[in-house]
Amino acid sequence: MKCPFCNLQDHEIIFETDNYIFFKDKFPVVEGHCLLIPKKHVRKEEELPEGFKECSIRAWKWVEKHYSQPVTFVHPPKLQEVFHYHRHFIPSKNFKRGLIIKLLLERR
Repeated sequence: MKCPFCNLQDHEIIFETDNYIFFKDKFPVVEGHCLLIPKKHVRKEEELPEGFKECSIRAWKWVEKHYSQPVTFVHPPKLQEVFHYHRHFIPSKNFKRGLIIKLLLERR
């Protein structure tokens, strides 16, 4: 099965660096729900090549500047629907802890 994150179209991408892509979640739990992924296909953060973690700082700074203190999280690998490491970002203005947890669990 092809990885949907490895085949993103240019029109889906909001921001990118040499190593990361930030884009809108195709199945958002709230408005503004986006994902940050490494361009290299890995399943877990520990599998990222040397230097990728440091490169994420530029991407994070861009996201925080445009998303004003976003709520961010990563599903454990066993709960991921797409087996490509990704971090969720939800604008804090749309964050309702109980609602988001409920919606994320219902997506399974």
